[in-house]
Amino acid sequence: RWLRSHWALRWRMCLMRSYMAGWDPNVAPVEGASQRLHEDTRMFSKGIETYLSVFLNSFCTLFAFTPILMDLGTKIAPPA
Repeated sequence: RWLRSHWALRWRMCLMRSYMAGWDPNVAPVEGASQRLHEDTRMFSKGIETYLSVFLNSFCTLFAFTPILMDLGTKIAPPA
């Protein structure tokens, strides 16, 4: 859980830095732009975080149980 939260924070910071790099302070401000940017970044990172955490959890579960399943598979004879 800590790893997922740490990754999500770093991901959000990376997205925000990339947006800030393209930001031009000389352009006339758009009302609500900062809130929209914040919400879009939050929703996008939450979706990616959820997808990757489910994928990583599934992969780790498969990795952990593969040796057990392989061992059980050698002990069970196939039906004749």
